[in-house]
Amino acid sequence: MCEKAEFILLTFNVFNLRFEVLHRPDICEFSITLKNASGNEQRAFLRYLEISDGKLNLYTTVVPSEFEGQGIAKVLANAAFEYCHQNNLEVILFIVEINESILLSALYSFYRWF
Repeated sequence: MCEKAEFILLTFNVFNLRFEVLHRPDICEFSITLKNASGNEQRAFLRYLEISDGKLNLYTTVVPSEFEGQGIAKVLANAAFEYCHQNNLEVILFIVEINESILLSALYSFYRWF
């Protein structure tokens, strides 16, 4: 069960770019609003489920195709790991298909907290 409606803004710097990650516990989502070359807004997001008390299942990450390969999924994963670390939550990763470099980055981010 996800938490009550609350917005938490986290800031990360990757490749000299600043990303603001919005955490919406009410819908179990971390998201980043991105602007493409035309100025149109698009969203990248990571969703999770609280599978039991103190355990979160990070089950999907979506990045618009024109922003792939720019570290957006890594930023979302780092935000989720940071949130879990700060709240003493156990992370369960459910990975169906993933790029090897993203997996290695996520594992590094996860283990540096413990």
